[in-house]
Amino acid sequence: MLLDLDGNVTECAGSNFLIVKGRTIVSPTTRNILWGVSLQTVKELATDIGMEFVAQDFQPYDVVNADEAWLTATPYCLAPCTTINNIPIGSGRPGPGFQRMLLAWSQRVGLDIEAQVMQTEA
Repeated sequence: MLLDLDGNVTECAGSNFLIVKGRTIVSPTTRNILWGVSLQTVKELATDIGMEFVAQDFQPYDVVNADEAWLTATPYCLAPCTTINNIPIGSGRPGPGFQRMLLAWSQRVGLDIEAQVMQTEA
């Protein structure tokens, strides 16, 4: 996870970083991130799964206290981030928002993304 000079979360090497608080998906502001297709897809699907998407500054403290955290990138679309510095984020397992987003994304592209990722790992 990368930070800007003010200590705000920006992104990860090769992926965007998001947190979930309640029914809100929070992205870092576009001031310090590269906006990608995967991040745009999360924004577009948010309302489909009953969530709000906002862009605002947040810091590692907010990550540790989030309900969920996600990574987005072209190769895998969406991945859960369950710990930071060995501290669990939320329950320390992929959360319900992640499951809903991954299902919505799979439906959008017409294939089971999780199955495809698991097949690639095998």
